[in-house]
Amino acid sequence: ASQLAPKSEADLREITSAVRIPFLLKGVMTAAGAEKAARAGCAGVIVSTHGGRVIQSAPGTCEVIPEIRAAVGDSIKIIADGALRTGTDIFKALALGADAVMIGRPFVVAAHGGGAEGVTLYAESLGAQLKNVMLMTGAANLADPYAARDIIAALPAAMKKYGIDNLQDIIGGAHNG
Repeated sequence: ASQLAPKSEADLREITSAVRIPFLLKGVMTAAGAEKAARAGCAGVIVSTHGGRVIQSAPGTCEVIPEIRAAVGDSIKIIADGALRTGTDIFKALALGADAVMIGRPFVVAAHGGGAEGVTLYAESLGAQLKNVMLMTGAANLADPYAARDIIAALPAAMKKYGIDNLQDIIGGAHNG
């Protein structure tokens, strides 16, 4: 059987019980898939279109996050991935229910083109963009309500875990870890 073939709930449970670290399942794009992952013991799902390379007409990551969050509640973590490139994309994914956002390819491009400085500049740009969209929407921090939705509660806990008091620590470069 192909390693890329869909896994049954029993297959996933076998994997999650065999590892000693939290297991995240990547490529989940439906509420049913997230529910299966939760029942199988996955710590979370990575909602991903694989950069749109698998099925170009598939819905975007942010389109499916609300349905997935509604289906699994807070029982597992939801990480958004796939075609997220800007601070606005980060904000949208978090506002729609993601616990975190992954950005891969743009950091590879930044590293290839500019080394460590390129990565730093890209990260600083994302921070500035995120700060701007927060200012424009009236969100003082990512724990504040945004319109009719609540920004997920996991981000403030993660910020506390890593000693980040507010986003200015990241944007202003005060956070060194």
